[in-house]
Amino acid sequence: RKPTLIVVGTLRGYAKSEQLWACQYLTFLRRAMVVPLLVDGLGRIINATLFNFDQIFGLYSMLLDALMRTLSAVMEVISLLFMVGILSEQRAEIKVDLARPLCRNTSPQTRCAVWLDKVRELSERSMSVDGMLELYKRLGPGGDVMPHFDPRRSTTHDVVRQALIPLSCVGDGGTAYCEVAAEARETRSSRQRMVPERMVTHAWDNLFLHLVAAVIADALGAKEYERIAGQLAHGDFEAVETQMEEEGGMDQRYWICAFCVNQHAGICGGFGDPPPEDTQEYDTWDSKRRDTVTGQPFPSCPCKQPKCFNDSPELCEMNKFDDMMSLLQKESPEFTQLVAVDKKFVLFSRAWCVAELVEASLSCIPQNVQIFSHRQFDIKSADLDLYKKLARLTVAECEASRPEDKEAILARIPDLPEFDAHLQDIIFGRHGLLEKQFDGFGLIDAAVRTARRSAVLLYDVPNKKLP
Repeated sequence: RKPTLIVVGTLRGYAKSEQLWACQYLTFLRRAMVVPLLVDGLGRIINATLFNFDQIFGLYSMLLDALMRTLSAVMEVISLLFMVGILSEQRAEIKVDLARPLCRNTSPQTRCAVWLDKVRELSERSMSVDGMLELYKRLGPGGDVMPHFDPRRSTTHDVVRQALIPLSCVGDGGTAYCEVAAEARETRSSRQRMVPERMVTHAWDNLFLHLVAAVIADALGAKEYERIAGQLAHGDFEAVETQMEEEGGMDQRYWICAFCVNQHAGICGGFGDPPPEDTQEYDTWDSKRRDTVTGQPFPSCPCKQPKCFNDSPELCEMNKFDDMMSLLQKESPEFTQLVAVDKKFVLFSRAWCVAELVEASLSCIPQNVQIFSHRQFDIKSADLDLYKKLARLTVAECEASRPEDKEAILARIPDLPEFDAHLQDIIFGRHGLLEKQFDGFGLIDAAVRTARRSAVLLYDVPNKKLP
């Protein structure tokens, strides 16, 4: 019997499923060890009995002894096979009831013409891998944009504020960076080429280096982006470009909000109203308006482009991602979501990112995941902080740059526990991010470590205090 979603105590979702699975398997393990012992004991009793009547049974005594030894050996082998899971591979699994919709949504047919036109406009924007790489090469001391750029410290937010926004100014206003990039001018006559094949879900707190590396790794068909990030950080662009030319991925197109949303119609002119000083909220707000490397406040864009936020929903470009994903799925059979996961897994704590993950899953849009290194998911790792973070993930505690964005997202979710369960299935499920299967002799070790992880969550104690 597979564990299902049951809330008991402080554990829920996949963590509860793992706890049940580990307990069930370890109980089965004890029983599997007892069976061969009982058979062996029975054989020894029979041998002892026959020994006393050796003259009566004679040859039959030897045959029965051989039979019992063979049966004991066979039972030991069968028990061993079941114990290590060779005959019946098992893994904790969370089941989610999708009979009810997870989100309240408005059908595109009920949208007004202005809304639909904006969705169409957004869907026709994209960046090629070549275009992203060319921009990256312009950053830093050796380039002509953002000379203080540090690949090991500068985030996507830093680059948006100090590179993409200034470069996308047009006259007194501005546009999305992808519209003014050199490649856009060359392909403007052919709008079909601008349709994206991937939509990238990422966190702006991630290093810009890692965003670019994740996209390049996806275009190359790699499973992680650590190696590409190392090459980019050391300026080994020739090696990266050679790989891309060999694989033919330079022209692959991606929809990335940082490049494809007109920041001049949104955030370019400020940082929102400051919270009261001497509060944690103010410290967070203040840190988000400063460059990661220099610590200086970002410059405000002087453009006169009209700003469209939640008060102008039809023209706002930051509230249409679900409709745009639906449109691209219908018009592009190969459309896929790329999840560019940062090293600290901040992505899973961002409200918009979580909403995009669930929307893609419910819409049956294929999802590719790029992580920095698979070593972070080593099932034998003693560091359980990542597991604790993901196992306790709930959309109710996710963050958004603007409080009204989070309120709008939560307002569309009628059942938060069910939504959280589906999110955990995306991360931990059989076809999710942590899809590693347990097999062979590793299954026993996996069950023990699973029970250990459950104890860490249940009692919330440091790893070192557990046996």
